[in-house]
Amino acid sequence: MEKGVNLSIMAYGATNSGKTYTIFGKKSEDENVVVSGISYLTFKKVFEKYSKDFNLNFSFVQIYN
Repeated sequence: MEKGVNLSIMAYGATNSGKTYTIFGKKSEDENVVVSGISYLTFKKVFEKYSKDFNLNFSFVQIYN
């Protein structure tokens, strides 16, 4: 029997409030500085915790209006 985990990350707010920045982060003009978003940090933790082979499926959805 396979075990699994479901996870949802949701950003909600007004236009130009920083939702995309929070989820994805950005690459700074200084190539040595990367501001990581919550999705990258979450994937990094998953890969660090589970060293065995596993499947990772993810989807991104934008709901507008």
